[in-house]
Amino acid sequence: MVIQCSFVIVLFISSILEPIKAIPTVRLQNAAHGEVLMPVIGLGTGGYGRPDGSGGEYWGPEQGHNATLAWLKAGGRRIDSADNYLSRDGIGTGWKASGIPRSEIFLTSKVEPMDYNGTLAEFAAILQSLQTNYVDLLLIHWPGYFTDSSQLSCKQGQSTWQKCRMETWQAVVDLFNQEKVKIKSSHFSIHQQIHF
Repeated sequence: MVIQCSFVIVLFISSILEPIKAIPTVRLQNAAHGEVLMPVIGLGTGGYGRPDGSGGEYWGPEQGHNATLAWLKAGGRRIDSADNYLSRDGIGTGWKASGIPRSEIFLTSKVEPMDYNGTLAEFAAILQSLQTNYVDLLLIHWPGYFTDSSQLSCKQGQSTWQKCRMETWQAVVDLFNQEKVKIKSSHFSIHQQIHF
């Protein structure tokens, strides 16, 4: 039997602590649609192992669901997910099962650099998995794509990811303007930002 270490920690914390009374937050500066306060402490949900226990800690929908419920019960309100985290569907079912209003939960997700339409399609899948109509923080996850880039129109004939990053950023800006995202950002190093 494989024990999920971080899930065990969440369960331990929720069993010994009373729910958090005052959640420490930080005010995010680039919100155009009113003030956005992000809880300082959050639940990370990216497990990178396989169901058979190889390759590291595995988080699938069941682990995502159970950890989300335990985290929210303990008083946590910030949850991090991504387009490629296998736990994402469980986060959606977990927060819904918790009874906590969506407005009290800070959800972060991420998209990979890809073309404009691919970004919009991935974001629609994120909303469906998380069972919500917006995310609080949307990040562009990595500066380059890790799968076969030959299918991406923005990468055709390009030696860098610049065009893909620009198309992804434009899609994220449009989602932000539609108020489907409260805060937008990227997850790049300074060098990658300069060569955006």
